[in-house]
Amino acid sequence: MKPVYRNYGHYIQDGWPRTPKKYFIDIADLLEKAVVPEDCEVLDIGCATGDFLGYIHERFPKATLVGVDVFDELLETGRQLAPYVQFEKASVLEVASVLDRRFDVITALGILPLFPTDQLESFFDNVFRCLKPNGRAIIMSPFNEFGVDVMSTHRKRITGKAGPWETAWNVYALETITDIVKDSCKSFRFIPFQFDRKLEQGLDPGRTWTHPTEHNPHQLMNGLKLLIDLYFLECVAGTVTVKSGTQSSV
Repeated sequence: MKPVYRNYGHYIQDGWPRTPKKYFIDIADLLEKAVVPEDCEVLDIGCATGDFLGYIHERFPKATLVGVDVFDELLETGRQLAPYVQFEKASVLEVASVLDRRFDVITALGILPLFPTDQLESFFDNVFRCLKPNGRAIIMSPFNEFGVDVMSTHRKRITGKAGPWETAWNVYALETITDIVKDSCKSFRFIPFQFDRKLEQGLDPGRTWTHPTEHNPHQLMNGLKLLIDLYFLECVAGTVTVKSGTQSSV
């Protein structure tokens, strides 16, 4: 059976964070430094219940906000929590055709590790097709600086019995992602992100917590025995021409 992603119920159970997550703040700071228009159009892919867009609404109250996800329960909860956001059902692999519009800012936070190698080009193709000229995409994901692509599947035994196989923590080499995006945008850069507070281990071993190491007092890890180093991949679109699912950027 093909592994699937099932680990999304906590977005509803936990609700929105009482204080904004550090990466929410860092991304909003990046957008402010880039002088993004106050009335920008923002798309968050894999938006869950819209907590990130809720924070962007505070920082950019004039922005038009759109969130897409594939799970109906998350979208319905989001519509209740954030009526100022337009929520639509779509995967990143089809978002360009479903929405048929372009945005100043596109974010995809933590969803890239869900996708296998044969879907990476479609992932980025859809993101770039949804960007306005000179628009900006910010993709948060773990990346591997050692030049190794890691495909990961797992199953949990929380109840003592083996659960279904799931996918959640594919980690791609910086070089692999560079090869995909370098000809599709005007510029790009990888920005290391470091967690700044203690995060306790929860009941779900598939979610991350922090563990102090020699070099990082808040190293992220999970029950797959993976140390997680997150990055922001920031891509700036040039003049984009789309032909038969491909694009060029100048």
